[in-house]
Amino acid sequence: MIAVVLVGTVLGACTMLVVDDTDAGAPFVAEATPGTASAAVNSPPVLLVWTPDGLAPGLAAGVDALPAATRVTEVRGDLVEMIDPAAPAGYVTPLDALSIDPVGYASFLPKGAAATIATLSPGEAVIGETSARLRRIGAGGSLDLADGTTARIVSVLDDALVGAAELVVAHDTLPAIVTPRFLLVAYDGPREAIEREIRELLPPGIAVRFRAPGETPLMRHGDAVLPQATVKEQFGEFSYRHGAGGDGRELELDPAWERDHIVEAEMPILGTVRCHRAIVDELRAALVDLEQRNLAYLVAADGYRGCFVPRLVAVDGGVSRHAWGVALDVNWPKNREGELGTQDPRLVDTMTAHGFTWGGPWLVPDPAHFEWVAI
Repeated sequence: MIAVVLVGTVLGACTMLVVDDTDAGAPFVAEATPGTASAAVNSPPVLLVWTPDGLAPGLAAGVDALPAATRVTEVRGDLVEMIDPAAPAGYVTPLDALSIDPVGYASFLPKGAAATIATLSPGEAVIGETSARLRRIGAGGSLDLADGTTARIVSVLDDALVGAAELVVAHDTLPAIVTPRFLLVAYDGPREAIEREIRELLPPGIAVRFRAPGETPLMRHGDAVLPQATVKEQFGEFSYRHGAGGDGRELELDPAWERDHIVEAEMPILGTVRCHRAIVDELRAALVDLEQRNLAYLVAADGYRGCFVPRLVAVDGGVSRHAWGVALDVNWPKNREGELGTQDPRLVDTMTAHGFTWGGPWLVPDPAHFEWVAI
């Protein structure tokens, strides 16, 4: 599921897609055209604000009431499911979808895109360029969703203008999109001061990430990994149906997609793995690298928790990158989600050198997790 709040000035495009979560952020530009990444001119500074699992109730209103905040908009986001005529009967295709306040969000965009967004009406939708390529669709087309609604596409915008979302609609258009994910905040005064004031509005113990333009490739939450649209374009789009597992997270993928993309391979240290065919060579190279430097002991074979594991991140969450077979968990017993973990820096450096990002520095640490991002 996805929720976003945008705060600030003008959203501009960016050519990068992924940076490590420790130094992420996306450019905002004044009167920019898609594809530019110049700094804003005569505009108030902007912050992206997001917290894990959605924003605390009332946070947007609280930030808006701060004297230093000149403009605030909240973006919501969740997983929605699309009916694809090419998919097997009973299967649906997941979409990374956002909902916005059209006028509020438009105030952060260049003029051309702002005019399109500001007039977005119920039943209408905007999609990013990657989504358009995946759908082979443009303005005037439509998407049929599993809840029985139809979204009519009125425009295709640069991915950076819509956080690389596959579908963007106005608030309350789709009942499934309810989770507030992040804020964009334009503000006056020192950045440190408004960050401190926003932290004081949060419930105790809630982690928060602040990003300014240029600090992340896309102004959206969860910026440490590739957005779902990019994952689909690089590794293939699948449909699924919900499995019968006890925790509600299991997915059954289209057997044809699984057959075409997932392979079984023998690996040093780990033994037999099932992963996406596109990452097998680099995963093997990383493990061979460890062996050749006498560092194989940094990966415990009995701590491997899988690569291709089709599931949701949470029962009401987005699709795990494990469902594409492009992530793996190692040394799991001592590196559980939410903990700082014990991974050796030499293991992290080796995996990073071979195209994998590490979940240790994430806002909610996932230190067992390594995910392919080197597209």
